Amino acid sequence: MQIPLSLQLIYPILLIYAFIAIMRALMQYLDADFHNPISQFIHRVTALPIKFLRIFVPRLQGSDALSPIVLALLVSGAERLLWIHSNGIGIDIPATSVLTIAIVLERTINIMIIAILIRVVMSWVPIGMLNIERLIYTATEPLMAIARRFLPSFGGLDFTPILILLGLELISWIGVGSIQALGYQILRS
Repeated sequence: MQIPLSLQLIYPILLIYAFIAIMRALMQYLDADFHNPISQFIHRVTALPIKFLRIFVPRLQGSDALSPIVLALLVSGAERLLWIHSNGIGIDIPATSVLTIAIVLERTINIMIIAILIRVVMSWVPIGMLNIERLIYTATEPLMAIARRFLPSFGGLDFTPILILLGLELISWIGVGSIQALGYQILRS
């Protein structure tokens, strides 16, 4: 099946925007630092669709944390539909919905894994609190604090990133893998 050029051009744009929307949802949920150029870029790029979604998406306990999540799901869903269509598979909304949830969870886990790895590397080279370092720190500290509760102190060595990376990989392997298997099972039936 020949994929039209317009779809070939739209797919990478949707893919990049899906990652940006997921990062916006993560940053808002984790209350990350919004006063740096990266956060400001993500905020500006997602501001208009989120403003539109606020009309339809209710606030939860006075917080607008749901609109970025809905944006991430919608963009990732559109990207999944385009991928399914370009591979010649019939479009199935229930299967696409399940696969979209799986892909958003998988990308969220991948973003957190990358952020933790960046934090580990930045801890080896002390360069002061730059904007990116502050953003990575505020985004990963909630997970690090949870892991520190369960892991005893080993003096100057911090094994919490290893524990978190293992936990995230386990969640990805079991949780996301199960959701993807369910989506593909729905797609085949």
